[in-house]
Amino acid sequence: MQARYTFKSKPFLLAVGLMSAATLAAAQSSDDSFKTSISVGADRSTGKFGGTEKTNITYVPTTLKLENRDLTLKLSVPYINISGPSNVVGGAGNAPIVTSNSQTATRRTASGLGDVVASAGFNVGRNLEGGYGVDLVTKVKFPTADEKQGLGTGKRDYSVQFDGYSISGKTTYFGTMGYKKMGDTSTIDFRDTAFGAFGVARALNKKSQMGIIYDHRQASVSGVASQKEITLFITNQLAKELKLQAYIVGGLTNSSVDSAFGLQLSQSLD
Repeated sequence: MQARYTFKSKPFLLAVGLMSAATLAAAQSSDDSFKTSISVGADRSTGKFGGTEKTNITYVPTTLKLENRDLTLKLSVPYINISGPSNVVGGAGNAPIVTSNSQTATRRTASGLGDVVASAGFNVGRNLEGGYGVDLVTKVKFPTADEKQGLGTGKRDYSVQFDGYSISGKTTYFGTMGYKKMGDTSTIDFRDTAFGAFGVARALNKKSQMGIIYDHRQASVSGVASQKEITLFITNQLAKELKLQAYIVGGLTNSSVDSAFGLQLSQSLD
C-alpha cells in the first residue's frame, strides 16, 4: 500500500526545523571540533525500473563531510550520465524515477551536473560502552540537474530519517527508517513515500569489513512497484586516513535496478 499524505508542507517544515536545531547544537558545542573528509564515488547501474526498455546510469558524486561528536554535515555534488527511455529520470544517489507508464517514450542520452544533496545528521542517543546509537538525519535535494534532459525532476525533495546501529563483538547491525517528500511538477503529483533498510557488517580484520544491506523504497508514482534491493559491500582501510569501499547491487522487483556496482574512495583532510 502506497503512503499518501495531504498536508504536504509538513515534511518541509520538519526538515528545515531539525536541520536548524542540529546546526545550533553544533555551534554551541565548543569542546568538540569538526573533522573534515572528502570522498569520490563511481556507480554504474542498469535496469528497466518498471518499464520495458533498459536504462543505463553512471553516477559520480563528490562529497564533502564535516563531523564532530554530535553532528554530521554532508554536501554531495554529482555528475550523471543517463541513457534510456525519456520517462526514467535521475538515478543512483536519488533512486531512478519512472515519471509515467508510457510504452512509447523516446530514448535519449544525456549527461551533466546532477542534483546536489545536503544533509545534517544529529546524534539523538549514543552509548559508547553499550555499542549502540541513533542519529536523526535530514536531507534536501536541490534541483540543479537539467530536468529537460531527464537528469532530475527539477524540484526540491526533502526527507527525514532515523539511522541506528548496534555493535556486538566483530558484528555491527544497522538500519534506517525514513519518510520522503518529493516536489510535484506541473504534470506529476508525486507520492510521499516511506523507505527503510537493514544491514549487517562483519569485521574481517583490523582494516577490512564486509556486509549486506536490504533496502526497500515505496514508489513515488502510481502503477509502479516498490523498489527492493540487496547490496553486498566490502570496505578496506588502505592507509590511516584513506578508505576504499566496493559494492554490488541486485534488484528484487521489476522497478528496481537489475544490477549495479560501484566504488567509493574516502580521504580525511585533517
